[in-house]
Amino acid sequence: METLTLVFRRPHLLFRKPSTKRANSPESLISSELPATPTPTYTKPELLHYNDLPKWYQDNHYIRTGYRPVSNSYTTCLQSLTYLHNESLNIYTHLLPALVLAFALPTLQLNISRIYVNAPWLDRFMLTLSPIAALFTLSLSSTYHTLQNHSALVSSTCLLMDFTGILILILSSFLSGVYVGFYESPFHQWLYWGMIVTLITVSCCLVLHPRLQGPLYRTHRTTAFILTALSGFAPVFHGVCLYGWHDAYHYKGVKWWLAEAFWYGLGATFFSTRWPEKGSRKFDFVGSSHQIFHVCVAVGASCHCWGVWEAWKNDVEW
Repeated sequence: METLTLVFRRPHLLFRKPSTKRANSPESLISSELPATPTPTYTKPELLHYNDLPKWYQDNHYIRTGYRPVSNSYTTCLQSLTYLHNESLNIYTHLLPALVLAFALPTLQLNISRIYVNAPWLDRFMLTLSPIAALFTLSLSSTYHTLQNHSALVSSTCLLMDFTGILILILSSFLSGVYVGFYESPFHQWLYWGMIVTLITVSCCLVLHPRLQGPLYRTHRTTAFILTALSGFAPVFHGVCLYGWHDAYHYKGVKWWLAEAFWYGLGATFFSTRWPEKGSRKFDFVGSSHQIFHVCVAVGASCHCWGVWEAWKNDVEW
């Protein structure tokens, strides 16, 4: 019977009221009086005027407003992707094309491997070299503009990475363009490859040297980029003389590379003249020269990839 009694008492214990002493214990009183922990929320910082920036942060004095405060925080820099400031379009004009390339490159490589099974590995490498270099360049550019307000050290480091990306894009364009343009002439391939490697090395010394940084040497860096890129006309002119204008234009990718030169030249013109913000103070957020330059670079890189593809398809028959 004792066992039976215990069985009937258990449900009764489950529904027993808590004792008053337990409810009024110091621990329960303290926990009930503690305020609820507020959920941390992110608030957009107040954007600054050009005159409020530290010296290292000042670059384009024609852009007067819309600057993010110095953050010293990678998280805060990334959070600036969620609101509009004067670097927003500089970021997204290269970030979005980079994302498109990141998703498209595996598909491109798979299609090349599937359709052109007998293509040499070097051919397949050259077909994907320019898109990979463009992805690298656009990613470094968007990273720099995102982290520009972090600190002086991070900003200058990311700027050098941005310059490196531009030089890599120029180098890859030469390598792939010369390869398909002189597909049956290894001598000319190595001749122009040697030329561009020499020019890129000189440009690296001028652009990446620690003593040649800052707004004071901006013109020198721009000139180095432009002269290095303009040297690309040498193999194009040679190809026209070698194959004739008609074949070079229609079958050797020259029409695409002329379009590439046009877009790069147009972008460099806006970049160097700082127009239209130089003539009007209405382009702090949208329509500034650097944003236009970014769009021109993305379009020019696309033109180069199409030129390489067209020239290669007409070089060989698989």
